[in-house]
Amino acid sequence: MSSFTKEDQALQLKDEGNKALREGRWGDALMSYSNGLKLLNELAIDNDPLEAVTSSAAEVSLGRPALTSGARKSPVGIAIRSNMAMVYMKTKMEFEAIDMCTQILDDDPGNAKIIARRGKSNHTLATGKNKHLTVAERKVYAKYAEDDYLLCLDILSRKGELDRASSKMKKEVEEDLHAIRTTDE
Repeated sequence: MSSFTKEDQALQLKDEGNKALREGRWGDALMSYSNGLKLLNELAIDNDPLEAVTSSAAEVSLGRPALTSGARKSPVGIAIRSNMAMVYMKTKMEFEAIDMCTQILDDDPGNAKIIARRGKSNHTLATGKNKHLTVAERKVYAKYAEDDYLLCLDILSRKGELDRASSKMKKEVEEDLHAIRTTDE
C-alpha cells in the first residue's frame, strides 16, 4: 500500500467520522477517527522507521496513546484529534476533551479553535453539575477557562481581518468569557 493511499484513507475516515459526529453517532465517530490516526501512524513509520521507537516511549510515559510525531503534527491528524475532542465534549467527557486539546496544543500551540474548545470544557467543569468537584476545583477550572478564552482572543486579534468562522468563534468566546466572569457574581 502506498503512502499516498494511507493518507487518502485517513482523510476518508476523518470524513466518515465527521458524518457520524453530525448524526450523533459518537462511538462510530471515535472509531473512524481512531482508525484514521492508526493509518497516519503507519504512514509516518513507513516514511521513517525510527518514529515507531521515539514516539511510542514518550507518549506512553505521559499516559497518552502512542502517536508518531508525523501523525500528531499532520494537518489531518490535528483535525482528527480536534474532532475527537468535540465528540468528548458532546458526550460530557470534559476531562478527556481537555486532555485531547492539550495534546493538540503541544503540537500546534497557536490553534485558536482548540484553545476555545479547551476553554469551553473547562467552563463546563466550572459551572456544570459534576458532583465530584469541590468549590475550590470549580474555581480553578473557571480560571483555566478564562485564561483559555483570553489566549484565544489574543490569537484572533493578531490575525487581522477575520473570516466568517473566526468572527463567529470570536463572538462566542467573548460571550463565554463574559459568562465565566459573571458566574460567581
